[in-house]
Amino acid sequence: MAEQDLFTLGQNFGAVLGRIFTPAPAVVIEHKLPGRRRYSCKSIKGHQEICAQIEKVLASYPGVTKARVSPFTGSITVSYSCEERQISELIDALSHLISGRHAIHDKSFIPSFALSAGENLNDSALKLREAASRFLNREEPLFVSRIAGFLLLCYGVSRVMKGERPSGPQLFWWGLALLLRQSHRHPKELISSARQAMHTQASSGRRAG
Repeated sequence: MAEQDLFTLGQNFGAVLGRIFTPAPAVVIEHKLPGRRRYSCKSIKGHQEICAQIEKVLASYPGVTKARVSPFTGSITVSYSCEERQISELIDALSHLISGRHAIHDKSFIPSFALSAGENLNDSALKLREAASRFLNREEPLFVSRIAGFLLLCYGVSRVMKGERPSGPQLFWWGLALLLRQSHRHPKELISSARQAMHTQASSGRRAG
């Protein structure tokens, strides 16, 4: 029984590793004409119910005049009267839903998996840049506290490395708490807004009376 459990565990672990290192293929363009596109996706091949659901969703999208999804070939054919950009965004959303990767809308000599990986890396870089911009925004009320948090964090780590406990870990957690602190309005502002709203409501009541 134990050997069977270990075998099952090994199978499950292997499946997880397979999903990590060989992600599901993205939706890739096969043919493109004005008002009509045909894509392919290996992930939906052989899945009749999923293909039927995708076809139904695509056909209900505004501007799509006809949608056909084949479970035998994994092809997705869309006829449309809306803008090219809207169809690209629709198929992109579909590809992300299926595989977590960008759709490939143009033929290229570069393999589709490399193009998709490049798009995802670019997205990650943009997210990091946006996060850094928000973090370093001097107009943000938390700017000073975040700088203080970063300094405390570094100081705490240095003291932990020197073996100074519990002061080192304590400074580390203080710094981390300041860095991760959410932005919110000051209580005085909330009280002032509430008083203003109550005053306005009372004035309106007197006029109505």
